[in-house]
Amino acid sequence: GEEGVAKVREAAANGQPFDIVLLDNQMPIKSGTDACCEIRSLGFTETVVVGMTGDPVGSQDRDAFEESGLDWCVDKDTPGIDAIISLIRRMLRGEVMKGRAA
Repeated sequence: GEEGVAKVREAAANGQPFDIVLLDNQMPIKSGTDACCEIRSLGFTETVVVGMTGDPVGSQDRDAFEESGLDWCVDKDTPGIDAIISLIRRMLRGEVMKGRAA
């Protein structure tokens, strides 16, 4: 989380801001939701932020994810990197609504 925020700042300072940020929700220093809140507060409102979680996503978790500014949440048990690549492709084509993606 903390390192992710630093990387977002660094990329923007170098004139190459990220279009998409992938955050693990369970980080030791700063959670993905806390990192997303900070990223949004820094003015990165158009950057797509995808959260990853190993916990089953219940309605309370979804509310917390939405409040933090996450655009999507992906379960870690979703089969590997192929699911993330598929999500990003679908997102870029406008086929995925904000929220939880499978």
